[in-house]
Amino acid sequence: MNKAASSSIGDVELVIFVVEGTRWTPDDEMVLNKLRDGKAPVILAVNKVDNVQEKADLLPHLQFLGSQMNFLDIVPISAETGLNVDTIAGIVRKHLPEAIHHFPEDYITDRSQRFMASEIIREKLMRFLGAELPYSVTVEIERFVTNERGGYDINGLILVEREGQKKMVIGNKGGQNQNHRYRSA
Repeated sequence: MNKAASSSIGDVELVIFVVEGTRWTPDDEMVLNKLRDGKAPVILAVNKVDNVQEKADLLPHLQFLGSQMNFLDIVPISAETGLNVDTIAGIVRKHLPEAIHHFPEDYITDRSQRFMASEIIREKLMRFLGAELPYSVTVEIERFVTNERGGYDINGLILVEREGQKKMVIGNKGGQNQNHRYRSA
């Protein structure tokens, strides 16, 4: 768990702890130990349940997880298909206090358009290249201008760690570049 997340656990009103299917890792155990020390209620979201081959393994695993801590709720979900994501949202709404709006209603994010563009391009790369591309890929926006049609002309620099990853992104003789261009549009 990174330092920022670890240090902010004491300041939150609700935690959603996401674990993967029927896997339980030492990292999950470490996070759980930190959460036990906190005062905030914890919702356990068991993700990727749609990928669990043996559904009979799921119930005993959920019972095991339930015995690890007094969770506010345990919800099997699939972020990919949307299964029970609305259930999580309902639990969150029920347990968080209403508060005043700190930003105007039409305010979507506090991040810049350049940052959002880089994240959209990065997401498209992840979806297109899948597990082959590491999460360490970075997109730096070099040019971001409004064109005469009211749209945006954006040039981004894609940074990867190794030469082999560069070939994955560019493709044979640069053939993937056109694909990335249209996918991000």
